[in-house]
Amino acid sequence: MLSNMTFRSVVDTNGSTKLKQGDEVYGWIPLAQVVPTKQGTLQEYITLPELNVAKRQSNVSEIEAAGVTLTALTAL
Repeated sequence: MLSNMTFRSVVDTNGSTKLKQGDEVYGWIPLAQVVPTKQGTLQEYITLPELNVAKRQSNVSEIEAAGVTLTALTAL
């Protein structure tokens, strides 16, 4: 199930104080949010708390950003 809990994407719209539309981000969806929909990151749009999203830095490639969340969760 972890395969559809992590993502790399672009902010479409938000009410965030630290992110703006068009920012490239990566992160994870809490299990409690994945279970009801049974889709996780396979959905076209998702809404998440800021704590679950990080802005992709320019020195991190898109491929690295896509994999870093699962790697970090595995290390825990």
